[in-house]
Amino acid sequence: MSRTNRTSNDGKTLVASAQALRFFSKQKRDELEKRKDEVGKTGRLAPFRYGFWMKLVSAIGFCGCLIGCHQPDSPSDVGSTQAPTAIATEPIGQSFDEAFDAVLNGQSRQLLIEATPVSADQLRQLSELPMLLTLQLDGGLVDANNLFELPLLPELTQFRLRLTAINQRGLEHLSNSCPKIQVLNVPVLKLASETSTPDLFSGFKAISSLRIGGPSVDGNIINSVRQLAKLRHLHLISPSIQDSDLQVIATIKSLRSFYLDDCPLSQKAWEDFFKSRPDIHVHLDQLHADWDPNRH
Repeated sequence: MSRTNRTSNDGKTLVASAQALRFFSKQKRDELEKRKDEVGKTGRLAPFRYGFWMKLVSAIGFCGCLIGCHQPDSPSDVGSTQAPTAIATEPIGQSFDEAFDAVLNGQSRQLLIEATPVSADQLRQLSELPMLLTLQLDGGLVDANNLFELPLLPELTQFRLRLTAINQRGLEHLSNSCPKIQVLNVPVLKLASETSTPDLFSGFKAISSLRIGGPSVDGNIINSVRQLAKLRHLHLISPSIQDSDLQVIATIKSLRSFYLDDCPLSQKAWEDFFKSRPDIHVHLDQLHADWDPNRH
């Protein structure tokens, strides 16, 4: 076999491995790194090409998951949330103008801005994209108040905002502007302690996947989350919840997976939780809970 053919075959093997990377254990990832070294030494695959594939793999694993390592119960679950993993098909590292033009010209219905903060003027431009399905602002906003410039996006089903805190007024504006949101990922939630929050998420009628974080996420927020009738996947990051709040989460009948990061709770609380809801798949700090009957 020629060196060119061997390189092509090795490349295909690495790509196939990449598609499964986000589900691999740390040990598997180490094995893949070892494979990188072996390929580099034998010259069967040029180092710069391997670097390209690994960057693509990282993007797929990072962008393809809006809420932890999302594991739907069936293919229908993926369809119900417009398949978050589809985001990974978009070109990596686009500028706002490039991503905007792709949607405007009908080449895409997803707008992903990885690193650059988005301005108020840029948000206003989105009024020209009523067909937009997915909006991910991983570089945040130039100013948190810019969110109020977000126009009506009647078809939007997925929204992610990183690096910028969102408050109660921001959530209200978002629910009014994007009434069809099914996947909401706002890991920096910031609410005034005196703010009343029983109806915090009342405007989001279609949410099936919610990822929120910060010390503002307390028992009052959990009571609001409980009202989301279609919620199937919940991810809380560094919240201020207590043992008793676990039982409130257990009452969310539609819930199928629960991820909790940086929030130690008692073993007794978890044992009671699993006793009442053995059907919920649980991750603690990105690992399967020891007491989870569905642990795999």
